[in-house]
Amino acid sequence: MQDEFDAYARNHTGAAAATAGNPHNEFLLMGIQLGVVGIALFVFLLVQIGRTALELREPARTIVFAYLFAFTIGCFANSLLLNFTEGNLFIFLIGIFLSCRRGTPSQADERLSQ
Repeated sequence: MQDEFDAYARNHTGAAAATAGNPHNEFLLMGIQLGVVGIALFVFLLVQIGRTALELREPARTIVFAYLFAFTIGCFANSLLLNFTEGNLFIFLIGIFLSCRRGTPSQADERLSQ
């Protein structure tokens, strides 16, 4: 599909048509790949991360909210999930912090209850 777009752009723009495979907007990328449903699911994911972060103790709650805010704003200027470093950092950090929720029993608690 990228090759077809490149050929079309070269033949109809009058320029060299250097195209990029990254639209530099995560919401736009989700919309192009998955439509309105994709955008809705991506926003739902971000909202659910925020709602789950409310169950965290401080300072983890503040860290998750700050990183979620920065990530969401960054998604308007770049496709952060598409970028290897930023996407993996987001998934790893959010996963680690959300695994520390108050209602999540630790292994030590489980051993004590047995």
